[in-house]
Amino acid sequence: MSRDTLVIVPVKDPAQAKTRLSPVLAPPRRAEIARVLLGRSLSLLSELRAELGFGLAVVTPSAEIASKARKAGALALPDPGRGLNAALDAAARHAADEGYAQICVLPADLAAPRAEDIRRIIAFPRSPRSVLICPAKDGGTNALRLAPGAIAFHYGPRSAERHALAAQSAGLTPVILPLASLAEDVDTVRDLTRAAHLAPELRGFA
Repeated sequence: MSRDTLVIVPVKDPAQAKTRLSPVLAPPRRAEIARVLLGRSLSLLSELRAELGFGLAVVTPSAEIASKARKAGALALPDPGRGLNAALDAAARHAADEGYAQICVLPADLAAPRAEDIRRIIAFPRSPRSVLICPAKDGGTNALRLAPGAIAFHYGPRSAERHALAAQSAGLTPVILPLASLAEDVDTVRDLTRAAHLAPELRGFA
């Protein structure tokens, strides 16, 4: 069981989401695809939560998304509005205050996440001296498991490498765990085209 792990999903306000898809999607459609991606992620994580017993939290500035999170049985945490890394810092502090030994950050916009890959990162052998990183194809970080406060968050370009360097600087061991279905997200038009081949629910957007 993983009752000592809090899975944290950061989510933008849909009205502000997926701006890199603006060449092919108008703002209402970008908001719609953001909602579709989140709904699918929450459904999958809720099923796995019943099986594995982890906690689930969504950190967001959006009242709409907070309501959806609560309806899915997740905790809704406020985003302080200073960017993704600050939002995750706040969520990690909450996890520490609640006594969670580990947090696992997962994005809401994975192209085609598979349950077995999420099981692997949750159940991967744990050490308080390690930081587990699942890299994205573009060098970002599409899953990150660590003790709350172990390192600062460095989401942005080349964040997988930056998280690994931060772990080393803190005297921790970075563990790189490539997982195929966690490597692809939906940020760019090219991402969307690929994702439409992987996930039928996204084909109407491509």
